[in-house]
Parts: sequence; structure tokens; C-alpha cells
Amino acid sequence: DQIDRERSMLKSQEEILQRVRLSAEELTLLEAEEIARLEEEVDRLMKENEKLKLKYDQAESNAEIHRQKLKEYERSHQQSLRFDSHNNSSDSDKDIPLFTNHSKNRNNRHVNSHNTENAANHKNNDYNEQVIDMYKQREVELLNALDSVVRRCQALEKINNKSSSKR
Repeated sequence: DQIDRERSMLKSQEEILQRVRLSAEELTLLEAEEIARLEEEVDRLMKENEKLKLKYDQAESNAEIHRQKLKEYERSHQQSLRFDSHNNSSDSDKDIPLFTNHSKNRNNRHVNSHNTENAANHKNNDYNEQVIDMYKQREVELLNALDSVVRRCQALEKINNKSSSKR
């Protein structure tokens, strides 16, 4: 009778031990699946980060090209203004009084087109800066997400190492 109870207890303990082992294996599998999922997430975020870096570099390059074109345009425009001021003293202009409406309109038309072009270039530069800022902000968001995923992986690895060392 005593032996039967001990056998029954031993069998019960073995069943409990077997269930604990199965639970531990299931947890290990779940942790491994979670780690694999997180590693895939890290890879995906790193790829997206690389794509954004490329887009950012391209936007930065385009912005630099636009800055150079703007500088070249401003230089050439200043030169054409100097050239126009030298040519304004032609023979046909001598017959026109200095402060007539014709003279004022011609000069205003020139200045207005210059102001319009500068406004358009300024607007384009503002847009380029906004795009660059947007990519910088997205890069920071992705780096923060990546950091969070890495910390989660490290926490899961610690849990996995603790459960492995207890066996």
C-alpha cells in the first residue's frame, strides 16, 4: 500500500515534470519565434533606413544642384543688369526724357521679373529644405524603432539565457 502510494506520487511527479519540460520547450520555441520575428523586423527597418538615407542623400544632392544653379543665375542676372545699364545710353534713349513713363515701365518690368524668379527660387529652396527635414525626421524615427527592437531582442535573449541556465 505504501509502495503503491509512492509509485503513484512518483508517477504524478514525473507527469508534472514532463508538463514543465513541455511548457519550457514551448516557451523556448515562442521566444525563438519572437526573436526571429524581431530580427526580421530589424532587417526590414535597416533596409528602410538605407533607402531613406539614399533618398536623403539624393534630396541633399538635388538641393545642392539647385543652390548652385541659383548662384549661377544670380551671377548671370547681375552681369546682365550691368550689361543693360551700359547699353541703356544708346542713341535711341537720348531722345527719350530721363523720367518718362516709358523709361519707368521698362525698368519696372525688368525688376518685377527678377523678383518673381527670386521668389520662385526661394520657394523651391524652402520645399527642398522641408523634404530634407522630413527625411531627417523619418531617419530619427527609424533609428528609435530599431533601438527599441534591439533592446527587446536583448531582453528576450536574457530571458532565454536564464531559462537555459536553469536546466
